[in-house]
Amino acid sequence: MRYDIAIIGAGLSGLTCAYILAKEGKKVLVLEKNPHIGGSIQNFERDGVIFDTGAHYFGGLNPGESLFQYFKYFDLFKNIKYQRLDISAYDIVKNQKSEYHFAQGCNNFIETLLKNFPKERDVLKKYTADIKAISESFSFYSGDSIKMIYEKIDLSKNAFHYLKELTHNIELQNVLTANNILYLGKSEKTPLYLFSLINYSYLESAWRIKNGSGQIAENLANSIRNFGGEIITSAEVEKISVPLNQAEFIELKDSRKFAVNQIISTVHPVIFTKFIDSKLLKKSYRNRIFQLENTSGVFSLYIIFKEKLFKHTNSNFYCSLDKESGLHNILNINTFGTYFYFFTSPDSENQNYAKSASLLVSMNFSELEKWENTHVQKRGTEYLEFKQHKANYYIDKVEEYFPGFTESIQKYYTSTPLTYRDYTGTFHGSTYGILKDTTEPLGATIFPYTKIPNIFLAGQSINIHGVHGVIAGSVMTCSQILGREYLATQIKNA
Repeated sequence: MRYDIAIIGAGLSGLTCAYILAKEGKKVLVLEKNPHIGGSIQNFERDGVIFDTGAHYFGGLNPGESLFQYFKYFDLFKNIKYQRLDISAYDIVKNQKSEYHFAQGCNNFIETLLKNFPKERDVLKKYTADIKAISESFSFYSGDSIKMIYEKIDLSKNAFHYLKELTHNIELQNVLTANNILYLGKSEKTPLYLFSLINYSYLESAWRIKNGSGQIAENLANSIRNFGGEIITSAEVEKISVPLNQAEFIELKDSRKFAVNQIISTVHPVIFTKFIDSKLLKKSYRNRIFQLENTSGVFSLYIIFKEKLFKHTNSNFYCSLDKESGLHNILNINTFGTYFYFFTSPDSENQNYAKSASLLVSMNFSELEKWENTHVQKRGTEYLEFKQHKANYYIDKVEEYFPGFTESIQKYYTSTPLTYRDYTGTFHGSTYGILKDTTEPLGATIFPYTKIPNIFLAGQSINIHGVHGVIAGSVMTCSQILGREYLATQIKNA
């Protein structure tokens, strides 16, 4: 049997690509190396409590906003319940002295932060106008208004330099970059366009999915199958056969073989290059891909609470780990300020109390190199002790901000970039793939097409990461196959 399109990877990118192409009548095959689909949007359950691997919250779901038409096209409002975060404080930045609330809507955002920065009205107005203009200039940013011309964005403009030019108020600079874990940027490298795209969508509106983001994966998979597509799990790719000038077969590690007309790889580009032994992928291309810097991973703490002890807040918290108690320290040249990201999920029986919580903080893979060649549940006692030490440290930090937190814990679980690597297939457990870099704006850019004419790329390293960026990137990749104007029309008219 020959497939029109084979897609490697059943994360959000692979599933949205498969949905688009199967809906257009293509015979689609999706191959996922793990037993479960979803990648970074899959859920896992501990003691009856559901936790998200990724996609903890996202923005722009109201009619007319940036993500709404995409979700409508992908039928993602069906059978999924969304909860809007606190309109007056979807994000709360905390240190030991102050709280800073991010409100939804540009005017609300400005007026709310003016309580902390009463002299910065003009700065905040310019900030919101700038990130809105940059976001809306991207042709694939909104499914409701996909433009037919390629965007002309200054890829070399740096977010950190922009903020320094915008305001001399270091405290405000720190507050505006407190949610850095959403993009894990470095102040001398992070592009302004990436910073804008990540932040503006939440200003439109901010949402969480009730009972787990894995519902997105399941909905997409059901639709793909209804369109006649096929999804195979536990199907790890060994090789893409390119006998002459195009790919002909995909071979799995268990020796299964599939004939294909076209391929979309959604795995990390480093992993993709290992599938192909062809001179069409030049050594210089492979070397460049391998040498590109990746975003760091995260250490995650998943907490289950005792009943009716810890209050639930319908917001996200970004709490400073900097030694100074205020936010007056100058931003580091290597990274923005150091914060942990913390949020709770409500008890279904009593929404005032939290049933569970998650904490995420950036973590460098170098801390884990001694266990690099191990696998889940087979890393040994020293690794478990290492995680225990990390967990205790961050539990103490949360306690500083939320007194009573420690005694409210019934049980907790942890994960590291190694866990993320083994379950999602990302290179070194990188949270967002290849780091976008203003010092090498084109060198760090991977295009959706390759030198092999029937192989295309998608995924967070190709475009922008996150639910919004990955969906827009999938549309961009599929437009290479279906035609840009045709696909844009289909999405707009959904």
